[in-house]
Amino acid sequence: MSPKTYHPQQTRESIIRVATELFSRQGFEKTTMRDIVEGLGMSKGAIFHHFGSKEQILRAVVQRLCDGLLEAGRQAATDRSQPVPDRLVKTILAMQINNEAGQSIMAHLPGDLLDSVHLQVNEAVLDQAGPILIEIVDDGVRQGLFDTAYPRCVVEMVVGYAQRAFMPGRFLRLDPASQQASVDGFVDCMERLTGAAHGSLDAVRAALPIVRIASEASDIEVRS
Repeated sequence: MSPKTYHPQQTRESIIRVATELFSRQGFEKTTMRDIVEGLGMSKGAIFHHFGSKEQILRAVVQRLCDGLLEAGRQAATDRSQPVPDRLVKTILAMQINNEAGQSIMAHLPGDLLDSVHLQVNEAVLDQAGPILIEIVDDGVRQGLFDTAYPRCVVEMVVGYAQRAFMPGRFLRLDPASQQASVDGFVDCMERLTGAAHGSLDAVRAALPIVRIASEASDIEVRS
């Protein structure tokens, strides 16, 4: 029987897939390179050919999560059947890590690494989805719903707030009152930054799945 051959791209995809499953189930720190090797059924050399460390694998896993978030954001942004405020909020929320695997991975990361990963996600969202969000804010200005001369700054600040405040690794550590304060603060910031009339974005609260995320993720082990 001839030895099994692996194509480089297939090998890389397999590493990311297995690592995502392990990081989600066991946490990043508790997952070893040996675990990944055994999960793949490949040699350690095959893994190190693509990734020099476990952290590099985590970066690739996070980038894959970002790719999914950005696609979800594009779909929400192009739904012009929705009012501008709803489009803006749904686009931003679509780019939050809210699937089970992503939440679990983020919830288990140590603080210093969580900060670094958060920066990676935030930069990916702003670099690739920023122009889409700016266009939505511009639509709101043209329709008289928003009043700002700085749509780019608005997008950067709103996305930055949302990415940090609602990051599962941080948000799930908060008590319910603090979680609600984060939601209320997000709505208030959006109104002030976009120049929307006070109370005009109250419906945003109903669109925010954050509190539901926290309750549904009760089975996720959160570091104290």
